[in-house]
Amino acid sequence: MTTTTTDRRDFQRALDMERGQLAAAAQRAERHPLGLLLFDDERPRVWVHNQLHVTGPAGDIDDLVRVLDEHYGHLPHRRVLVEDEVEGERLADGFRDRGW
Repeated sequence: MTTTTTDRRDFQRALDMERGQLAAAAQRAERHPLGLLLFDDERPRVWVHNQLHVTGPAGDIDDLVRVLDEHYGHLPHRRVLVEDEVEGERLADGFRDRGW
């Protein structure tokens, strides 16, 4: 049986592993002040290979959307994974207001 942990260190290790696996699977990964940008020009419809992982404070929702548009404007989607639950909740209404 698999157990769920609430240990922050274990959770961070899991996030680091997932981010690393996705970065390895994508065509390229680029560091960004907000976290990690993933790109796969050969597979533009694979959302998890074309997304921003926000690893810390995301700042203003409008600035975050501008970053997504700047880097993923050539794609029909925008995908962002906000790793911090509190930060994600803070941004949720702004994303909902935009129909995300």
